[in-house]
Amino acid sequence: MSAPAREARVDIRFARWLSRAAWVSAAVLAVATTAPAWSREATQAAQLKAAFVFNFSRYTEWPGHAFASPEAPLRLCLFSTDSEVGKALAALAGNPVRDRKIDVVKINSVDAVQDCHLLYVESGPDAVPMATIVARSTGVPLLTIGEGSTFPLQGGVIGLVTRDKRLGFEVNLEAAKRAELRLSSQLLALARIVKEG
Repeated sequence: MSAPAREARVDIRFARWLSRAAWVSAAVLAVATTAPAWSREATQAAQLKAAFVFNFSRYTEWPGHAFASPEAPLRLCLFSTDSEVGKALAALAGNPVRDRKIDVVKINSVDAVQDCHLLYVESGPDAVPMATIVARSTGVPLLTIGEGSTFPLQGGVIGLVTRDKRLGFEVNLEAAKRAELRLSSQLLALARIVKEG
């Protein structure tokens, strides 16, 4: 099967996935239609989160000035690649998103987010405060994705939330607008829209 045909097949499968209920439990479908070969060290839950992130990248449009050139990679930044989610996200490296490839970068400072297109923020006691990330990323076309319902309320764009053992996501449209990001209507149809504060 040719590459365009494979891509079309993936789009059809994800469109079907998008047409289902907002809180998705079909982990196997999400992983099978969008994911690369996963690390054995990453759990299925981590793989599902990575599949969501990959699909978010495919259904988000960045402004042209976000990239140095038409061939520049889409930079997915993480503060850690040692966790299960970090390992699953690292496996996305090299996967195509439209005409670009994903470049997974481990960053050590919040100042480095200015060179990123996507930033995944894990929850936990060592997590960087969202207020710090928002302050450092002002004016940067950055898709911030984090864990928990408080993430978008504090200025993040997308928060991954588990309810009734199903993974879904909440979107802060104000944060997306500030970052000059356009989220697909297909993606928003599955999201729970929230406001800051």
